[in-house]
Amino acid sequence: MDIGRYFHDNTLRTVRQNLGYTQEYVRKKLGLNSRTLLSNWENGKSIPAPEYMFALSYLYKRKIQDLFPNLNKSVIKALIKIDNELFEQGQEHEKN
Repeated sequence: MDIGRYFHDNTLRTVRQNLGYTQEYVRKKLGLNSRTLLSNWENGKSIPAPEYMFALSYLYKRKIQDLFPNLNKSVIKALIKIDNELFEQGQEHEKN
């Protein structure tokens, strides 16, 4: 499941730019080897692992919920979608 599609309303880019940080600076501070990973987080294509959420929170001096305001809504929405799909599959299986 591509949870990133539910998670596009973060504020990472805005906060980073307001602090005057470049993506390269943040990438080096976080020890990221990938040049696209931070961009993917900022564009909502993927979600940082929890340890990177904490690192970004520390680096940007913001709470995680401020950096990812839709985190809970996004996760819940994804879980509901998965639950509904599994329920429907179960209903189909019982009919057969």
